[in-house]
Amino acid sequence: MTALCKSSAVDQQRTRWNEENGRALKVKENAKEYARKSMLPDDEIHRAKTLRNKMTKENRLRARAQVGSLS
Repeated sequence: MTALCKSSAVDQQRTRWNEENGRALKVKENAKEYARKSMLPDDEIHRAKTLRNKMTKENRLRARAQVGSLS
């Protein structure tokens, strides 16, 4: 009985992982297609991506500092 439960749980996690992986790939492909349609030069797309990553990092650090100050 426990082996059946374990197997069921593993299958459920595997299904969720595959769904999430598929969703992530779809988002990635949609972003690539949108970038192609935007007709921006490659260096401009790279600059925007770099800036977005920088802002994400800064926001993450700011959130950590706020959570740390609450603790």
